[in-house]
Amino acid sequence: MTPARLETRNLGWVPANGTTPVLREITLSVAARSVVGITSGCAFEQAALMHLLGGMMPPSCGQLLIDGDPTSTMPPRRLARKLAFVAMDDWHNDPRCVIDILRDGRALHRLGFHTPNPRDAEVVSGVMDRLNLRRIAFSTLDGLSPAIALRVMLARAMVQEPDLIVLSETPPGLDDFALFPLFDHLRQSGQTVIAGFDDGDLALGLCDRVLDLDRGRLTSAGPRRAHRQG
Repeated sequence: MTPARLETRNLGWVPANGTTPVLREITLSVAARSVVGITSGCAFEQAALMHLLGGMMPPSCGQLLIDGDPTSTMPPRRLARKLAFVAMDDWHNDPRCVIDILRDGRALHRLGFHTPNPRDAEVVSGVMDRLNLRRIAFSTLDGLSPAIALRVMLARAMVQEPDLIVLSETPPGLDDFALFPLFDHLRQSGQTVIAGFDDGDLALGLCDRVLDLDRGRLTSAGPRRAHRQG
C-alpha cells in the first residue's frame, strides 16, 4: 500500500434527469497521507461530491486523478485496489456478522471465487485487533451503535488495503471524542482519507484541512484545529 495523492480538475456533475449542474468547477488537490474533511449545507451536494471522489459515479465533466493518473482510464480492478468508498446510509440493513463483512473486503485480492488465502486471514485479523473489533466478530450491524458500525465499515475498507479511503459521511450525533481514536487509527495506517461531515467544527477538530462546499463550488479551507480535551 502506498499513500495516494488525489486531484480533481474542473470536476462537474449534472443529474441525468436535470440540466442544472449540482457541482461546478471542483478543482482540489489532496496530499498523500493527509486527512481532509468536506462540509456542506446541502446534503445532496455533499453526497454527490463524495460519490464522485469515491469513484462511485462518473463526472459530467472534468477529471478525477489518483497519483496523476485519470481514474476514467484505470481498469476497474486497479481502481478498486487504490480507492475504497465507505457509505453509511444502509449499514443497519446488512444481515451479515462483522467477521464476514471484513472478509468481504478481501474479495478484490482474489481471482473469481477462489478460497481465501492465509494473507486474507492475516490482514483481517490485524485490522480487527487494531480497531478492537474481535469481541464483536460474530455480531450483526443492526445490533451495534452508529459509532461501532462506522468502525466496522472503515475496518472493511482498511482490509481492502487501498491507497485512499473516501468516507461519504460520519453518522449524525457522533462527537470528536467518539471519532478521534478512529481517525487516529486511519492516520497511523498511512492512508489518505477524505471524509464528509455535517458538523464543520467537528471536521476542523479531526482533519488536516476542511473544504466547504457551497452552491456546487468549494469555497474555503481551514487549518486543523487542536483537538478539544474534556
